[in-house]
Amino acid sequence: MLRIRTEDKEDSVLKRCGTLFCASAFAVACSQTDAGMIAGRDLADDAREGANRAGDAARRGMERAGEAADRAGASVADAAITSAVKTKLLADDMVRGLNIDVDTNHGLVTLNGNVSSRAEANQAVRLAQGTHGVTKVVDNLKVANR
Repeated sequence: MLRIRTEDKEDSVLKRCGTLFCASAFAVACSQTDAGMIAGRDLADDAREGANRAGDAARRGMERAGEAADRAGASVADAAITSAVKTKLLADDMVRGLNIDVDTNHGLVTLNGNVSSRAEANQAVRLAQGTHGVTKVVDNLKVANR
């Protein structure tokens, strides 16, 4: 009969347990690695999708900012046109510029108010038409009765 010493028996059990533990740890690590890789891929896909959404939002924001800047630029241009027309009306000896209201919208100038004659109204229209940036002049001037 074969006799195994107790020490040999313990060593053998320990070796088997160690091997089993290593195999188990390897299996867990492999399954976690696969799960980790899948989770990593999912996380990368989510990050990519989030980045695309952020990029789309940034593009929309830039477009809106550009539109707002265009509107602001148009408002500034209209204000400059109104100021230039009003200055010409006030400087002209034939036109009483204080009685004429000047409104500008995208280069379209509207003249409102009372004038003493049709000649004064025509001169106001000519001055407005000769102003840089004016695309059209609407004459709403009324000849006042004396």
